[in-house]
Amino acid sequence: MSQPEASRRTGGATLQEIAYLWLEVASTHILMWIANPTGLHAFQPHVHLYLADRYGRLAVAYRHRSRFRLADRMTDKAKFHFDLGGGDEPPPAAALAMGSTQRQVVVNAEGLVDPSSQRKQKLLPFVPKKPADLLEANRE
Repeated sequence: MSQPEASRRTGGATLQEIAYLWLEVASTHILMWIANPTGLHAFQPHVHLYLADRYGRLAVAYRHRSRFRLADRMTDKAKFHFDLGGGDEPPPAAALAMGSTQRQVVVNAEGLVDPSSQRKQKLLPFVPKKPADLLEANRE
């Protein structure tokens, strides 16, 4: 059985994927220790949300492998880091107050179909209607 097939069967709980998740968690903790060896400074929320995601994935993987005690420990760690990362706060609504970046263009188009030719009908299903101003300007 190939790795992707085994992964699909067990819900993404192959040993290789679990080892990779542990490697990501360990490397993140090492980088956090290098950046803050004294532990006096707090990290930005996205670091904790990243760790919460990785611990959550580990919990799911261990639950699929029937390692329930270990899965519960990973779930607790995921909840801890999720709370440090901001928890269930809604995202900021700054983008709602922003104006439109492009000018809106209003188009008045009507479809004209030539019933004599099926080929034309497939290639050109509609022809845009010209505004009356342009038609009058072309006649002069």
